[in-house]
Amino acid sequence: MAVSMTVSVRVDGRRVRDLSRLGEAAAGDVKGILDDAILRGARRFRDLLAAEMTRRHSRPWPQGTTDRTLSRRSGALLRDIDANLAVIERGDGADIAWAPSTPYGAIQELGGAVVPRAGKYLAVPLRDALTPRGEKVYRSPRDAENTFVRRSRRGNLIIFQRRPGGDVVPLYVLKSRVYVPARLGLRDAAEDALPAVEQLIAQAVDARLAGGPR
Repeated sequence: MAVSMTVSVRVDGRRVRDLSRLGEAAAGDVKGILDDAILRGARRFRDLLAAEMTRRHSRPWPQGTTDRTLSRRSGALLRDIDANLAVIERGDGADIAWAPSTPYGAIQELGGAVVPRAGKYLAVPLRDALTPRGEKVYRSPRDAENTFVRRSRRGNLIIFQRRPGGDVVPLYVLKSRVYVPARLGLRDAAEDALPAVEQLIAQAVDARLAGGPR
């Protein structure tokens, strides 16, 4: 799944693909200037988005998790964005596309239900199955020793662990489905930043057409 955004620019109300009306010779020169400015602007746009995602989602767990933000745990999702948020050239502009390499990247952006791929339940880790940074202690509930399953007073199935000294702690709650809200906000951030980026591109085009610096 790829998340895409589009960068384009208007010069005197005309998009790049409409510039052929300026005349074939002039259109070639102007279109080259536009293509260069749009590509440079798209790259700047990409860097601004990656920086905004880092700023927004870098607070520690669990305080960083809100309705619109994610806590920084392993940092894998932010590294994924930095590595895979790419600029793709088009005939009349550029696309900013993100093809997540982390298995949970898309659902953090789009939201949705998660269901088990195998078996009846998802094992959702509770605090005692997480490190102080919010990372998993065990790769799988099967890796935890001295565990047993009981139903809580609220009717939830819980995997408990009996620890040395006799303490019993809850490790996982078993769910047939979990809804993940859309918290990443990459597309929303792009929508917020796009007008300013398009203005910068237009200013760069005007400067080039006026004989200014590249």
